[in-house]
Amino acid sequence: MGLVQSSAGGVLAMDPGLAICGGWTSLALAGVAVVAVAAIAVLSLRSRALIGPVRLWTAAAVRILAVLALFLALDLGVCNLRDRDGAVVAVDGSESVQLAAQLAARDSARELLSHGAVAGAFEFGASGSDLAAAIAAGVGGGGDLYLASDGAATGGDLESALAHAAAEGSAVHVLPVEESGEPDAALLAVLHRSQIEASQPFAVQVQVWAAGQRRGRIRIWSGQDLLVDDSVLLEEGVSVFNSRLRAPAVAGPASLVTEYQDPRGSNANDVMATVLDVRAPRPLLHVGESGPLAETIAGLGHELVLLDSARLPDDPQELAGFAAVLLNDVAASDLSAGQIAALDAAVSEYGTGLAVVGGPNSFTAGGYADSPLNRLLPVDSDPWRDQQQAEIALLLLIDRSTSMAISQATPDSKLALAREAAIAALELLEDGDQVAVVAFSGEPELIVPLTRLGPDSDRAALTAEIAAIGPDGTTDIFRALNFSRRQLAGQSAQIRHIILITDGQASYGQFGALVQQARNDGISISTIAVGDDAELDLLSSLATGAGGRFHVARDPAQIPAVLTQEAELAKNFVTVSSPMQPRLASPSELFALTPAAAALPWLGGYVRTEVRPQAKTVLASNEGEPILASWHYGRGPVVAWTSDLSGVWSSEWTSWDQFPAFAAALVNQISGAYVPEVEWRIANGAGGAELEISFPDPAAAPATTVLELELSGEQGQVSTSLSAVFPGTYRGRVGLSPGTWSYVLGDGERDLSVGRVAIPYSGELRPDPGAQARLARIAALTGGRLLDAAPATGVPAPNWLTAAIILLLGDTLIRRLRVSPRQAARQLWGQMRPKLGFEGVLRRGG
Repeated sequence: MGLVQSSAGGVLAMDPGLAICGGWTSLALAGVAVVAVAAIAVLSLRSRALIGPVRLWTAAAVRILAVLALFLALDLGVCNLRDRDGAVVAVDGSESVQLAAQLAARDSARELLSHGAVAGAFEFGASGSDLAAAIAAGVGGGGDLYLASDGAATGGDLESALAHAAAEGSAVHVLPVEESGEPDAALLAVLHRSQIEASQPFAVQVQVWAAGQRRGRIRIWSGQDLLVDDSVLLEEGVSVFNSRLRAPAVAGPASLVTEYQDPRGSNANDVMATVLDVRAPRPLLHVGESGPLAETIAGLGHELVLLDSARLPDDPQELAGFAAVLLNDVAASDLSAGQIAALDAAVSEYGTGLAVVGGPNSFTAGGYADSPLNRLLPVDSDPWRDQQQAEIALLLLIDRSTSMAISQATPDSKLALAREAAIAALELLEDGDQVAVVAFSGEPELIVPLTRLGPDSDRAALTAEIAAIGPDGTTDIFRALNFSRRQLAGQSAQIRHIILITDGQASYGQFGALVQQARNDGISISTIAVGDDAELDLLSSLATGAGGRFHVARDPAQIPAVLTQEAELAKNFVTVSSPMQPRLASPSELFALTPAAAALPWLGGYVRTEVRPQAKTVLASNEGEPILASWHYGRGPVVAWTSDLSGVWSSEWTSWDQFPAFAAALVNQISGAYVPEVEWRIANGAGGAELEISFPDPAAAPATTVLELELSGEQGQVSTSLSAVFPGTYRGRVGLSPGTWSYVLGDGERDLSVGRVAIPYSGELRPDPGAQARLARIAALTGGRLLDAAPATGVPAPNWLTAAIILLLGDTLIRRLRVSPRQAARQLWGQMRPKLGFEGVLRRGG
């Protein structure tokens, strides 16, 4: 006897066809049959003298068939008796089995009971597919268990139940109850941010599982509005689809209903509802000089508050009122310790976004290395103290006009302070560096020709030359700069830098062309304005245009300190002022609104930094140094742009037709408008949900081997740990009830990802690819059989005992007849011919 499944509707039926019970009983009966056949052969040989050879071997053949029929009758009888001895049928009635299959299984169980094939039957699964409980109940009487199930297991200790069945000596015979029709598909998860500002774009990730390749549609609704209606092709396993939506314009909770439509599968596990918390838009805070970036952001419709660095709030809660803060070419010295601490707390604790935009006064050039501001950023502004410094050719251009010889608030004149500063800068240079000094008024004078310093250099003589510079004439900045540029042009030093010290104004000169020529020659220019009478706008544009830094020494006594700082920065090669086209180092939401075919514009320079191991480089220079990098500092997103966006290094970038799209994506990124870039895989099955979270860029993944995942929803809070299985990928298991869950993923020090995940339907409807293997293992570990899922033929099985009796009677008849078979046939025909109407018919040939 066996349980089978028909090809339609999952109907179970009896299959009383030919089968061998197996085991020692079958072996013993087979041995008896062999001995009987041998005995028949011997007896037949001894009887050959009594009957003819034809009847002898005919009778022997019939007798052997009778013995085989008797063997089959005895074997199946013993098998049926054993199966009936306390055997029970357990029918899976859980949600994972469709109703038609459940009804068919119940009818089959009743049929088995009515035939007396089993002692009892029961149904399980009302509160979940607890295979362990079903097995424990079914083998309690010591008999075998017939388990009709789809193999899904959502609870219980299955291993213990199997060990108990084996100890009881009860076999579990398994009949897989598979669904009829096409393979199923299920909506696994819908991921998006839990909070978003009104009217801002955001990303939605939809994960769909399918048993095989199939086509369907994904639709996302908000109320009566259909937001997404996409035709999709599902592959076997998990398929991931991303959509970009825009939040409603009105603040408040907004529901999203995501559905997968497929007429070939069930729809009970194809719908998920999630909640989007839409907040009123918050303004952006811009700190620093306004320029193309601020103008573009304001033109996009964002509320933008412009402040100088001195007015930046030092209260983190006040900063938390802004969606994000943009620092545009702000030096660390322009911010107080209280302002930086407030910015730190607003980003890490309140989730305020931060974008730091470069320029000559930022990052390494702005003194970030020794500031607490450095730790907030995805790039390190340390000037690589452990690395070999580049060779520098430094030219000090000193204004010697008569105005520089006038003493004001200090006993020494501005020229005397400038000479002192130049001598101090000379002492900072190392062997192998080159230095030149030019003094100018109406005409430039080369005081110290370009000299390579070395162990044998007479630094005292150079100092004496500088100390001898005296006042003379009026100021001609253009001629002096052009003269100095020619002194450095063509030199082989990696850094070619001019430092201009002046208190004057320029009456003429094509400074724009001069700056462009200096950039072409790879020469940077920094300027130090002495006093308020200097032409500040000109000196500032010269410095920013030529990739240098602009300083103001309103008190002449500041000249030595300012020049020393500038020489130190120049010596450390903190800026690169050569044209280059940045390359896309890794995909990012920062370019999600930019067409893929758009070519990136060139940049004229950037501040050298080093990307942190846990950060992500989005754009890199041709030297591999970061131009654009991002990470999360605590709860807040942080972006660093190491070039400028004021149009000096970035004139092509800010005039690019895609610059508004780039600025919009930058605002969205730092305002928390996008899902953090981690990928989820959720495999739902026995014991809960198996989670896999991966970082697309392993270099941006946290260094720790364990991540903490916190989930909260209407059902309460759940926490679990995820362990690294290989770089950038973490796995763990957690029990999730149906509903929507907000999650926070962190490494113990900071939050890496914040969002929402939804699993709204019962776990019974979650796909379980390992279900069939689980059923096979149940049968194997208990000594049971995995019954074939073949259709019932409907042909009744022969009664082998009756067949054996008939064959034995035939054997007796053949051996007892005293006439030959031909004579018997003729006598029988003679008696039957009149009755059949053949009387009087002439025989042919007779």
